[in-house]
Amino acid sequence: MTLSDAYIHRKSPIKHPIGAIILHSMIWDDVRYFLAVAREGSIRRAAVALGVNHSTVSRRIRQLEDRYGARLFDPLPSGFSLTPIGEDVLELARDIELDMSTLAERMAGRDVEISGSVRISIGDNFVPRLAPLLARMATTYPGMQIQVAVSNHVADLVNREADIALRVSNLDPEPMVGQRIATMAMAAYASRRYLARNRGLLELSAFDWIGWDESWTNEHTRWMQQAIPKKNISCRVNSPAAMYEMTRAGAGVAHLLCYVGDADADLVRVIPEISEFSAGLWLLTHPELKNTARIRAAIDFIEQDLAKEIDRIEGRSPGPARSRPAPDPHMPIR
Repeated sequence: MTLSDAYIHRKSPIKHPIGAIILHSMIWDDVRYFLAVAREGSIRRAAVALGVNHSTVSRRIRQLEDRYGARLFDPLPSGFSLTPIGEDVLELARDIELDMSTLAERMAGRDVEISGSVRISIGDNFVPRLAPLLARMATTYPGMQIQVAVSNHVADLVNREADIALRVSNLDPEPMVGQRIATMAMAAYASRRYLARNRGLLELSAFDWIGWDESWTNEHTRWMQQAIPKKNISCRVNSPAAMYEMTRAGAGVAHLLCYVGDADADLVRVIPEISEFSAGLWLLTHPELKNTARIRAAIDFIEQDLAKEIDRIEGRSPGPARSRPAPDPHMPIR
């Protein structure tokens, strides 16, 4: 039984069988246009009420009448009046409108409860830093089931594999929607143990470096090809988390996010200056989800919580005094 069938069967028998046929096939958009003209008595006033062009209303009513070969309105000098068939359809159309309004209110109320699943995609090197944030969000919204998807690719959102993503990129996030909430600063880091073993090194190109493998191609990999001798690349990795762990282990120098590097007392900025490899921090979601209450609540919570750490994110809180070997004057600071 269709929605229109239900209304026809639950009400008293209608006078005109054609009215039942029309209502049976009408969709909610048809009902909206029909009711607007019936109430306003004018195509132009109905157009104003609906927020559309008057020609659109006229065309929709004409198409509806032509579809069933029945007139719903009679033209008058002052506007339009309902025909007997139109009056028959009007009674049930009003009931449909009332129940659609009730349905919308119930759905909106349920969504306002901030409950349901929220799948958040973050880069692997963010997990240790963001885990406390996500735990606080779970406490704030006990009805929210948080899922963490670890990935370094925006494709997760495009394929609807996640609801929200935190991404570090200077690229346009389309077709996703969101905002750039900060600039993720980067700097060159090494472990204290590594620097203690290599006190005599003064030139950046003389240090052992941790690089990206062939699966990564970006401005950083291009810089390393030009500035660092191949023999000084001690190892290559394929994820930011692996680069961080290899740096902590003392394998060499690497460019890391200040948000990650400055939070680790074991790591030292080799030079205090911020690298030019900084990029935007984007908080993104799918266009179809942007107005969903639980998604909006999660995005707002993440953004407000990260705002408290904006100095560290943008590299303005380097922590304790850092060792600083004299940089090579002929080597650009990256």
